[in-house]
Amino acid sequence: MKSTLQIGEPMVDFEYEDAAGVQRKLSESWQAGPAVLIWPRHRG
Repeated sequence: MKSTLQIGEPMVDFEYEDAAGVQRKLSESWQAGPAVLIWPRHRG
């Protein structure tokens, strides 16, 4: 399985649970425009 994206490659359309507990797809996030993905790094 490939784990690194290159610039210009499409992002995998994964599912996640939002803050309200609703299952969503990543593609829903950019229906109205660009989306920014942020992965905070845990240091603990």
